[in-house]
Amino acid sequence: MAQTKKNIGIEFWLVVCLTYFLSVFLLLLFLNEFIKVGILKNVDNYHFGMSEIWYYKTASIYAITSLIGGILFLIPAIVVTLGMIKKRKLFITISFFYTIALILILLYGFDRNF
Repeated sequence: MAQTKKNIGIEFWLVVCLTYFLSVFLLLLFLNEFIKVGILKNVDNYHFGMSEIWYYKTASIYAITSLIGGILFLIPAIVVTLGMIKKRKLFITISFFYTIALILILLYGFDRNF
């Protein structure tokens, strides 16, 4: 049985919502860490320098890494918003794959030492 346009539209809006909420959630998570460590200097609960992970060596490296992560997840949030306003499915589809790629990098490649 062939899918109707209504079903395809619902699936597309699920992709839109998933992409938007994932990117905004991770954007807020990263920027929260940047504000806590980089701006407020609240480092009491962090044990910098005691880990082998490269971004956990110092508070400043961790703060900069968090800021860059926040900026990287800001991009799909803006592009999805523009795609919804201008009704461009290509913007939203590219943002979805960009968000998934960033999440995979976070899960599998971000902790590697250089």
